[in-house]
Amino acid sequence: MADLSDLFRSLRWRHYRIEQTSPHALYVTHTDGGKVAVLVLRRGRPEGDWALSATALDYIAKGLRDGRLVQAFIVAADRWTVIASATVTEVLARIGDTKPNDGVWGPYFWLDGTLKPVADYRATVDETEPW
Repeated sequence: MADLSDLFRSLRWRHYRIEQTSPHALYVTHTDGGKVAVLVLRRGRPEGDWALSATALDYIAKGLRDGRLVQAFIVAADRWTVIASATVTEVLARIGDTKPNDGVWGPYFWLDGTLKPVADYRATVDETEPW
């Protein structure tokens, strides 16, 4: 397993912003075995969970299945600190057949601080919220 502890500090990780993974950042490095990719999720609010774009997840999972990547990870980050990480395969297994929510960036999943899906997050309207 790749060492993600220096993800935001080491020059070995290249940062990409590409349409297929928007709104998430993609970090890539090369190892002896091949390319390792990390999809970085950032919180919209300090106390909130993380949104994972279904399109971005499919894109990075396809790279892993096609053999273009030897390892692929999802990272929940708060500013420049890794809060949680898991392989794409682990996240796909955790999500299972959870239905994604519809959003501005397309379908997405809400994940908690352990990268597990948050069931029915904001699926119902709460009239007590001011927004």
